[in-house]
Amino acid sequence: MTNTKKKILSVFFIEIILAAFLSFGFCFGSETQVSAATMPEYTVALTGTVTKTTWGGSNTTDISNQTVISVPKSNTSGQTEDIVLYLTGTSVAGTSVLYDGNYIASSQLNFRTTLSGDTLTLMTSDGQQVVSEQGAISANVSDGRYRIQLNHSKASGAGYTKWGINVDVSCSFVVDTAAPVIQGASTSTTGIYTNEAFTVAASDAGSGVKALYMKEPNSNVYVAVGTSKTIIRGSKNGRYSFYAVDNSNNRTSTYYVNFDDIPPTLSISGADFGETVAKAFIVSAKDTNSATLYCRYETEGWKEVGTSYYVSNDAKDGIYYFYAVDKFGNRSEEYWVRFMAAEPVGRFIKSNTDNTVYFTWDGDYWTATLDGKSYTKGTWIKTEGKHTIVLSNGAGKSTSYPFSIEHYFVKGETVPPTCSEQGYTEYKCSQCGETKKEDYIEATGHSYKKTTKPPTCTEMGETVYTCEECGFEYKEEGDYPSGHSYTATVVKSPSCTEDGQRHYRCDKCGYEYTAAIPATGHDYSITDEQNEEGNTKRVYTCANCGDTYTQDLGNQAEMVMNYVEYLFEQYSPYMIWVFLATAGVWSVFMGIMIIIAHKHEEKEKAKKMLVNYLIGLVVIFGILVAAPFLVRGIAALVT
Repeated sequence: MTNTKKKILSVFFIEIILAAFLSFGFCFGSETQVSAATMPEYTVALTGTVTKTTWGGSNTTDISNQTVISVPKSNTSGQTEDIVLYLTGTSVAGTSVLYDGNYIASSQLNFRTTLSGDTLTLMTSDGQQVVSEQGAISANVSDGRYRIQLNHSKASGAGYTKWGINVDVSCSFVVDTAAPVIQGASTSTTGIYTNEAFTVAASDAGSGVKALYMKEPNSNVYVAVGTSKTIIRGSKNGRYSFYAVDNSNNRTSTYYVNFDDIPPTLSISGADFGETVAKAFIVSAKDTNSATLYCRYETEGWKEVGTSYYVSNDAKDGIYYFYAVDKFGNRSEEYWVRFMAAEPVGRFIKSNTDNTVYFTWDGDYWTATLDGKSYTKGTWIKTEGKHTIVLSNGAGKSTSYPFSIEHYFVKGETVPPTCSEQGYTEYKCSQCGETKKEDYIEATGHSYKKTTKPPTCTEMGETVYTCEECGFEYKEEGDYPSGHSYTATVVKSPSCTEDGQRHYRCDKCGYEYTAAIPATGHDYSITDEQNEEGNTKRVYTCANCGDTYTQDLGNQAEMVMNYVEYLFEQYSPYMIWVFLATAGVWSVFMGIMIIIAHKHEEKEKAKKMLVNYLIGLVVIFGILVAAPFLVRGIAALVT
C-alpha cells in the first residue's frame, strides 16, 4: 500500500512539472507548431470493480480513477502484483495521468499493461470493438470518444480451497487531433492591414479551446487572452501575432494582423503651419509605415507628391494645403501655409467685453476691404456671420483673411420649472438680440389632491385628481349608478273605460313621474234571457259599472239542424273509407288471435273467433250506416 501511494505522488509531481513546462512554453516559447502526435506517456486512471471469491462467497469492491490496482498473485503465496495500464502515441514527451473524460491529441494509440495476461479491449462510444488482445494493443483511430477496458481474472481450487480474483475496469477518453480554428487574422504576415478595431477569435469543435495566445507588437512574450481578443483604436500599433491551443494541446499555426490607427505626421522646415511666409519652405510626411503626402494650391485639385514637397521662392503666391495618408488609410489633419513674397500681413484684435473685432496692419500705404467694401483700419466689426478682409500692399500683392463673428450671449431671465415643463435660463446675444435656452431644470411633476364623488341614482361616481400647484386635473371612473328606489301612490283609480294614474317618487334623490294605469275593461255576465217563438235574447250587465247590452241569438234549434245536415253531407263521401279502415284494423287483430289459437291447437276457440270476426264486421258496417241517421233523429228530438 505504501508503494502505491509513492507511485501516485510521483505521478502527481511529474504532472505539475509538465504543466509548468507547457505553460512556460506557451507564454515564452517560439512560434514553432507542436506536433499533435507527440504526447506524454499516460498512466490510465481506471474505474470499475474488483471481485474476490473464496469458498464462503464473493466480495466486490468499487474503485474510481485508480492508477495502480494491487491484486494477490495466488491464494497461498501472500504476494501481490500491481496492475498498471499505460498509453502512448507515436512519440512520447513526459508523463501524465489520463482520467475518465480527458482528451488526447494522438490518433495512434498504444496500450500496454504490466500484467501480460490481462485482456485489453478498445471500444468506440457506441460499443463497437476496435481491437482486443492480451497484454498490449495498438490502433490507429479517428477523432471521437473511446473506452479502454481491462480484465484481469484468476481462479483455482474447489470447495474450501476455492479462490478467485476478477478485475473489470475501464476508462473513457476523447481523441482530438484537430487544431482550433482562428478567425479575424491571417497566416500571412502581410495578409491583413487595418486601422479599425478588430477581433480575433478561436474556436474548436473537439475538446474546446484551452486558450488564445497573443503577442503584441515589439514584444517577445505571448499572453493568454481567453478565446477571443478585441484590439480597439488607440491600442499599440504594429503587427499582432496569435495562436491557439485546444484542451488536447493541439496548436494552430501563427496568425497575424497588422494594426495602425495613428495618422502620419507632417513637419515643415522654413515656416510654420497656419502662418504667412515670404520665403521658400518644405513639408514632409512621416509614419511608422509608408506615407503619401498630398498638396493643393488654392482652389486647384489635390495632387500626390510623394513624401515631401518643396515650395520655392519663385512659387505662386497663395495658400498651400497639405495632408498625408498611410497605407492603412489613416489620414492626417489638413494643414496650410500662406506663401506671399513681401506679402502684406495684418492681424485681428478681439474685444474683451463682447464679440466684436477689428483688423489692423503695420504698412503705411496698405489698404483693406471688408466683404468687398472699403475698410478703415481699427474699425470695430459687429455684424455677426462669415466675413473676409482683403489686405493689399499696393504693388499687386494682397492677402485674404476669412473670419467669423459668433453670437455673444449674455445671461438673462431664469424661468423656474413647472409641474409639466422644464425650467431654463435664457441667454441673449448683446449684438443681434437672438436668444437661446440652456441650463434646463427638470419639471417638478404634479402634486395631486384626491377628491371622491359618490355615484347617484343616474350618474356614475368619480375620483378627481387636482394638482395643488397648477390646477391641472384628471378624472377616474368610480362605482356605477345605484338606480332609483321608487315609492308608488295611486292618484286616480282606473275605470272600465278610462285609465287611472299612479305617481312614483324616488326615496333617494326625489325624482318623480306619473304613469297611467290601464282601464280595467267591463266584466259582463248574463242577467236576463228571453225565448219567444224559438228566438233567444240575452241581456248582459257589467258587474263594475252596471253597463248593459242585449244579444239576439236567433232560432237555436234551426241552427242545430242546419249544422247536423251540414255534417251529414260532409261525412257521407268518406263513410266507405272509414268502414274499410275500421274493418282492416279489426281483421288484423282477429287474424293474430286466430293464428295464436291455431298455434296452441285450440281449434274450437279459433272457430268461435272466426264467427266473432264476421259478427264484428256486420256491427261496424251497421254503426257507420246508422250513425248519421241517429244523429239527425236526436237533433230533431232536441229541437
